Formats: sequence, structure tokens, C-alpha cells
Amino acid sequence: MKIASRNTELVLPMDRLFPRFGEKALDIPSWDEGKGMYLVEQYQAASGNRSLTYVGVSDQLLLEMTLGHYHSWEFVNKVRAMVYDGEEFRVICSHDWPQSTHFRKEEVLPVIAASLTEYVLESGNPEGMGEAEVSAEIDRILSDLFTRKVTDLDRRGIRRILASYCRRKEICVDFTREYNNDIL
Repeated sequence: MKIASRNTELVLPMDRLFPRFGEKALDIPSWDEGKGMYLVEQYQAASGNRSLTYVGVSDQLLLEMTLGHYHSWEFVNKVRAMVYDGEEFRVICSHDWPQSTHFRKEEVLPVIAASLTEYVLESGNPEGMGEAEVSAEIDRILSDLFTRKVTDLDRRGIRRILASYCRRKEICVDFTREYNNDIL
């Protein structure tokens, strides 16, 4: 519903959340309870295939996962783990899967954990931890990431991290507007 006010049309918030067909909705992240991540971007090819980008945020890591959908089949395309280095998000590891890899979180997580463990061990491992200790710490970080709830968005600056990521990727523009001066 639009209201005319002083020759200016205002769009009511509910109409932006539930737009009429053919109008644009709010561009904000959408929480996916089953994945424990935010849907931040989606694209549909002319062939009908859909690509969905999800982001999970923990206190130490941002995980970007691109999934593909074809009919009712969901497959994993790419996972990138990022850290914020004070100026930008830096990709610390990335893993691509063949298009035929069906998405099962319990099968994808060990691959991500192995890539992150390898990154830590190859980075000089400043605390002198053994491989088992590094692996246990990576498992803790990933567990924290995938056990988040939508209410955790306000904990420890997670909302700011997500907004900063969205701004740098130029997605979720309606979400980042409220953080004009408060982005990392």
C-alpha cells in the first residue's frame, strides 16, 4: 500500500516485506533455521537452475556457502572461509565441489574442517599447537558457527559483521543502510 504525503509516495514496511507481485521486496538477509545460516543472495539462470549464497558468522570466522538447486535437488558448489583482518574480509580457504555433489551438512563439514586445519598448520601455527589440538579448536569454531540462532545476530557485533560483509559484496542493501557509519 502506498500513501501520498506532500507529493511523495511512502511505502509501508509491510508492503516491502510482502510486496505485490512485480514489485521489489526488502533486500535483507533471511535466516534459514535448517542450515543455521543467512541467505544473502540468490540467482536464477535462464535454464531454471538457482544459485543460493548463505553466510554463517561465528565470533572468529565468516563462512560463505554457495548452493545450487535444480528441481528438488540441492548441491554444494563452493565454500569459502573468511576472516576480517581489520580492513577487509580475507579468504583463508576455499573448496569447490563437482556439480554432482549433493549437499549434506554432515559430509561437507569435515571437508571444511580439514581445509581450515591445513590453513592453520601451514600458517606457522603461532601457538605451537599439535594437529589434534588445532583440529579440535576448528571443530569448536565450526560447531559454534552452525549452532547459531537468529537471536544471536545481536550478540558480540555479529550484526555489524554481517552488514559489513553485505556492504562489501554489494548485497542486502536495505540491511546495510542502517549501518551507514557503524560498519567495520
